This record gives sequence, structure tokens and C-alpha cells, in this order.
Amino acid sequence: MSGKFGWLALLTAMGALTLSSASIAANAIHKNTFLANERGQGIIVKPGEKFAFLGASITEQGMSHPTGYLELVLKALSDNGAAIVPIAAGVSGNSSHDMLARLDRDVIAKKPDWVTIDAGGNDVWHGDVPFDEYMANMTTIVDKAQAAKIHVVLQTCTPIMEDLNGPFNTKMVYYNQFLRYLAQQKHCVLADLNGDAVTILKAKTGPDNILTTDGVHMNERGDRVMATGLLKALGLTETQIAKTITP
Repeated sequence: MSGKFGWLALLTAMGALTLSSASIAANAIHKNTFLANERGQGIIVKPGEKFAFLGASITEQGMSHPTGYLELVLKALSDNGAAIVPIAAGVSGNSSHDMLARLDRDVIAKKPDWVTIDAGGNDVWHGDVPFDEYMANMTTIVDKAQAAKIHVVLQTCTPIMEDLNGPFNTKMVYYNQFLRYLAQQKHCVLADLNGDAVTILKAKTGPDNILTTDGVHMNERGDRVMATGLLKALGLTETQIAKTITP
């Protein structure tokens, strides 16, 4: 996505499609409803399905800590009769470029039914991947996964340094908006974890609205927020999530 169809052209295209939060939510509901109807249940995951979790350090820690967000997701699915088989594919420090390079080995070769993709935080934070390259990387990752008959869940990236007006998060807006656009265009399930986190950070309700240990990686509160957002995207209700996760 360079040259005449660079990032400015794509942003214009996204604007022309009126990519509002409401339209994204409607698309996610449509996608989840389609899968739920196809599978005969509200939860869009079938028990025993293989789930690859592709990402960087937040993903890696999400599975390596007992209270990590992916550990909570696994437990909540199990508590609701939809236990899955996890495939750990989070590598600390990875950008979208790194994830694309190892996609075949770490995800596609393991033949999962699903993959969640959390990519973009390091692209922005480390500044190694320009926006046009990020768009190309993410599009290719989704295309390759879908060609392998893998259901894709795109996760928007959580805020960096928790300063919503800082340079990282100002830049991150474009990366996350592209993920919302990509989810709509490629009919992926969207877990808008950035939107959930931003709502909490804007509330400024005291120490409980701090979501990270270091401005990037999740504390227990942040893990609960991320897990809840991903579970909702997979079709779980608040009541079902509350069996496992407290607010």
C-alpha cells in the first residue's frame, strides 16, 4: 500500500465509508450473529477448537501469568462449556513485520481454527514500522490466515503510557482505525480493546483506572479489561463473563 494508494488515500477511503464506532459495532454484531446462528449458540467458539494467540509481549504475558488476560479468557470459555485448545504465539518485542515473518511457522502450520491478532503497539512505540507498511503487513496476515480457513479476531491495540494525548497514542489512533476498517472489509471479528481501555482512562475514577504496570504491560485490572473485551467479541454475555471475571 504505497505510491498512489498510500496511507492518505486509504484514510480518505475509510472516511468515505463512514467508519464510525456505531458502524463497526453493527458489523461485529452481524459477524457474531452469523457465526452464532451457524453454530447454534451465542458463543461463537466451539468446544475443542484450536485457538492461536498471535502478538507481542502483552500476548506472551497474557498466557504466562496466572492472572493474564488470555488465561482468564481460557478459563471463562471453559466455565461456559466452550473450552478451547490454546496455541501460544506471542513473542516479546514483535512488530507486525515480525509476526508476518513467523505467521506460517507459528500459526498456519499448527492448523488452528481461530487466530487472535494483537499487532501495532510495538510498531508505534518502537517506531520501526511506518503506517503504510503496517497496513500492508496486517492485510497480508489476515489474507494468509483466511486463505488457510482460519477465523480471524483482530484486537485493537491498548494505549501506550496511558497518556491519551501523548505522541504515541495520537499516532496509534490511525493504526487502530485501520484495524477497525480491516475488520469490516475482511469480515473479521473485532475486539475493540483500545476503545474499552480509553473509556476507563477517560473516566479518571482513581487508582482503579490504571491498567498497566509500566505504561504498556497489563496489571491485573488491565488483564481483566482485555479479557472481558475479547470474550464479548466471542459472543459471551456479561453474565457469562461474570462467572469468571469480576469488573
